[in-house]
Amino acid sequence: MKRLKFTKIILPMMVTSLLFGCGGGSSGGDDSSTNTGGGSSPEPANLPALKSLSVPEVDFQTIQPSDLELVDSNDVSLDAMAYNSQAGAKRMFEVDFQACEECDAPVMPTVTRVFDINQKYIMFNMNNSTVAWNGIVYHGDYPVIMDKQTGRLYPIVIDGKVSEFDYELHNESPFLSQQKQGDITPNNMLYSFDITDRTHWHTRGIYKAELKNNAFVFKTLKSDVYADERDIQIDEEGNILAFYQDPPEYEIEESNHYAYISKSDEFQEIDYQDTLQRYDGLRVIDGKLAGIDTANSDYFSFVEPAGNKLESTLSPYLITDSENSRVWYNKRSPQIDGFDMNMSCIVNRLNDSRYDYVGQSSLISIDRPYASFDALRASQHTLFCVDYIQSWQEEGVTVKVSAFDTTTQTFYEFDTGIELYNDFHSSDPEGGLKAEDGVVVQSDQSVMLYMNRINSDEVVEFYIDPIAKTVAEKVNHGYISPVGFASLSH
Repeated sequence: MKRLKFTKIILPMMVTSLLFGCGGGSSGGDDSSTNTGGGSSPEPANLPALKSLSVPEVDFQTIQPSDLELVDSNDVSLDAMAYNSQAGAKRMFEVDFQACEECDAPVMPTVTRVFDINQKYIMFNMNNSTVAWNGIVYHGDYPVIMDKQTGRLYPIVIDGKVSEFDYELHNESPFLSQQKQGDITPNNMLYSFDITDRTHWHTRGIYKAELKNNAFVFKTLKSDVYADERDIQIDEEGNILAFYQDPPEYEIEESNHYAYISKSDEFQEIDYQDTLQRYDGLRVIDGKLAGIDTANSDYFSFVEPAGNKLESTLSPYLITDSENSRVWYNKRSPQIDGFDMNMSCIVNRLNDSRYDYVGQSSLISIDRPYASFDALRASQHTLFCVDYIQSWQEEGVTVKVSAFDTTTQTFYEFDTGIELYNDFHSSDPEGGLKAEDGVVVQSDQSVMLYMNRINSDEVVEFYIDPIAKTVAEKVNHGYISPVGFASLSH
């Protein structure tokens, strides 16, 4: 089928800061303080750099190629990306480049991935993009972080160099995200646990990226450790309570750790055994670090470090039904609008002074095998439980989805009929996509499940709407469609 293609490049008439011009200067130095390795510096380019995109509007949440059914999805120019409302209305992204009178003609990048981060920022993976930092312009496969309120675009800087961050989609979760955690504070900082670009291969640790000199500059909080965004809590001030593990090759007898990292980046190891035995259900409540102190398990308690241990202060939040709510899980459930959904597909709610059991899936067993936090996702107002792992591991089992709309407090249950085992039962596919399976939120109504077909570069995408109870299928070769979701504040 012929691809419908058009190009619209908007060049600003007014002269902008020399920082973004071709060869312009800036007094800013190298603000990067990562220690993730070397690598050659990117070559400067004589092209105008990306400046901004048109700002998404509230209720226009789904982001996808404007002609998704017609286009080869690994070649979607940025101006051909559309963001759509639930009613089907469409808006196009308009692209603005920095003014540069002596530069060559601007190059329109192509989008390879859309990754919602939080209420303020979203990431676009791209090929053939042009970015600027510290007065120098670079052309390559550089992603940009977009400020949803202004449309401004920022590159990512690692080790003092602009980074082709996650350029081949090797990293399933490049940033701590709204999709897995739900409401995140603070929104002005980015956090990551796995850096993968052309010069770093799954460099693991605890990192944060801060906006400096018109780029998101990475800083190492703890290097060479394995962390997971479901095991990290960040309060509204930016203080972090994190669980992490030493690399298995170190063969350390006690490889599990808890740590408190202050907003000023001071690192304090916390007694692991004391924390593990004393606290359940760690999370953020009212913008504060909290958990269930087993000494008083009827209430949540606020926690803060005292030396190498956590000290608790009783909160007013009474836990009304801990047995049905299964609130004791230490891994964080996605939390939005005061609701959360845990890996048993159980929804609970934090009210003014109570933590109440709301309900659970009528389709997905709370005691199912292969229950995993990897199946949980959050859109802006919907919590999804996508039970696909058992179907991948056992023949004859179908993929099931439970969705909870927090605005109407309604459950939607859907047995998709999809069976994964015969075509996708492979933990190490040869070639093709490196992140071989995953769930991507599309909107408040739908998710996309993608799987790498066994011994093939085929990526099969299942677009699942548990509210309308529909499934659409799409096949790509070696890539995921650049589709995503933008959570926007009202």
